[in-house]
Amino acid sequence: MVVIIAGLFAFQYKRENAQSILRASYGEELSNFTIELKENGNYIIINSGIFDTKYSYGKFISKDSIITLDKSSDLLYLKTNKFVVREKMLLPISSDGIVTYNGLFIDYDYRN
Repeated sequence: MVVIIAGLFAFQYKRENAQSILRASYGEELSNFTIELKENGNYIIINSGIFDTKYSYGKFISKDSIITLDKSSDLLYLKTNKFVVREKMLLPISSDGIVTYNGLFIDYDYRN
């Protein structure tokens, strides 16, 4: 049992503590929504409110300025899994290919 718990702890530590290469967020007075892309190909979505914080994890693919998450998370208030990077913004792309200009502000972008 101890080995299983230690293995789960190590897995979570590795997933969360990899170097972030892009962080984009949108914040309101009492809530904040953040997407962090990690150098190991994982992402973390953090949706925090006044009383709780929810996390969602997965993998992403980045090609040029298009970022595709492996799944559409219920935490994504934008309801898409595809984004484009434009002028310090992470903008959602709808299923019919339309770019919406109500995205997330990029805090930092260290992608090559």
